[in-house]
Amino acid sequence: MRRIISALLMIFAYVSCDVYALDWIRLHEEADKKNIQEALLSVKMNPDSLGDLYVLGLVYLNDYKDAEAYEIFNKILAQAPDTTEAQWGRAEVLRRRKEIEESEKLLNKIIKSNPQFSPAYISLAYLKYTQANFNEAVRLTQKVKKQGEDNVDVSNLTRAYSIFAGAKGMNSVLSSLLFSQSLTLGSDAS
Repeated sequence: MRRIISALLMIFAYVSCDVYALDWIRLHEEADKKNIQEALLSVKMNPDSLGDLYVLGLVYLNDYKDAEAYEIFNKILAQAPDTTEAQWGRAEVLRRRKEIEESEKLLNKIIKSNPQFSPAYISLAYLKYTQANFNEAVRLTQKVKKQGEDNVDVSNLTRAYSIFAGAKGMNSVLSSLLFSQSLTLGSDAS
């Protein structure tokens, strides 16, 4: 029996070494408190840590150093291709570069495979907002809001509320404009 358990543990350890699940909520909140030098030092002290690399990528994103962030996320993906967090990082950089189709494709893939990963919803909601698809931006941010503050990092929850409010406001403005235009058109017909 001990041999079977030992064998199973060894198999599990071997199989799971290629599966990386980062504590993304903690890492996002950590990145919000670090500057580039601190993040670089963490990577230097722990060069094998995907978590420290991910934080560095996030810090680069926070400082709008998209090329550097992209390089870091690609480095993570070279080591662990199925890492949702690094896939999102690439998609976010692509969104910022206005490579919309590729970004949207990656974000939808992430949401399908990991529906609790709120950063993907936020990036996609922002993309939809900039395309003036305000109803879709509202729908996506509502999914993040429903996850609640225990399951979403503070920055992404704040972004969800901000995009939600902006999209709802734009829907109201557009509705008002359409209504006043229809009144004007109606009075012109008389």
